Amino acid sequence: MPFGVKLVHSVAGGRASLEGDVELVRKFDALPRKLARKALKAGVRAGGKIVVDRAKEFAERSKVTGLTQKSLGQKPYAWKNKEGYGTVIGAQKGFRRAQVRGRDGLKALSKKKTAALVAASPTKVKFRNPVNTLHLVELGTEHSAAKPILRPALDSTRGQVVAAIATEVRKQIEAITVTSK
Repeated sequence: MPFGVKLVHSVAGGRASLEGDVELVRKFDALPRKLARKALKAGVRAGGKIVVDRAKEFAERSKVTGLTQKSLGQKPYAWKNKEGYGTVIGAQKGFRRAQVRGRDGLKALSKKKTAALVAASPTKVKFRNPVNTLHLVELGTEHSAAKPILRPALDSTRGQVVAAIATEVRKQIEAITVTSK
């Protein structure tokens, strides 16, 4: 049986456990904790990248603003018990832009124009930040329909994510075992 990652879905999110090729799982268990965590982190990053790329495609199709689309990314984190890794996928910090009202409605300005506008009149500037608004786009409000991006991206790539995690973990384990010989 090839080495794989079993994705166990729960209400709070997903948990993954290694299974498959007995020899490879044994090698993984024999790795020092720091190297095993490094392999898992690389696998989680590879799987997260697939979901982020698909979410950006869904954002483009559902006509979500370009600023929100650009802000989509991932942030890997270690579990509290330091035994595994996860990743948060969503809008990233650092994409806040000033907005001005034009003929076509509200428009986000570039970083350079935002800085110039803030310097000229700091009290009159309104900002748009995807970190604060992505959940409203994803789930909808009483005034606007939902335009889901993240959930469909995860659902449509679940198999690819599991395969990417397995492939990357396998690659990391083999690289570590080759260099340690």
